[in-house]
Amino acid sequence: MTLDEMTCKLECHDLIVRYFTIIDTGPRSNIKDVFSEDGRIMTLGGDGGVDPVAAFNGLSPEFVPIHATSNILVTPTGPDTAVGEAYVTAFNMFGKVDDILPRKMPPTPNRIGKILFEFRKTPVGWRIYRFKSGHRFVDDGLT
Repeated sequence: MTLDEMTCKLECHDLIVRYFTIIDTGPRSNIKDVFSEDGRIMTLGGDGGVDPVAAFNGLSPEFVPIHATSNILVTPTGPDTAVGEAYVTAFNMFGKVDDILPRKMPPTPNRIGKILFEFRKTPVGWRIYRFKSGHRFVDDGLT
């Protein structure tokens, strides 16, 4: 493995972790720092996706999920592209981001699924270009 491939893997792995940290603890306006300028969150409908900044600016500040992320795998596909995946368990709750931790957790997760990522190397470094669910999440229907 070359140094460029190792750098790609490390930086893209970090983007996945930072993405979920921003969603869980904020500030959500920082989501722009992990996506490329033309980055999109792809929907299951197969349309052109949604702008991540607009999507997360619309979330209620009282929505404070906790995401447990595992099995993160990043694979370079070219000098400026890579793909990745992660399994995610989401505990969706309401409260305040600065609530005293640990929060009282729901008895079971609200969603479990696989997330697929596409990455691009940009002038400011690696960024998420596409984010999409690998399949429909197992959803408890409560959130």
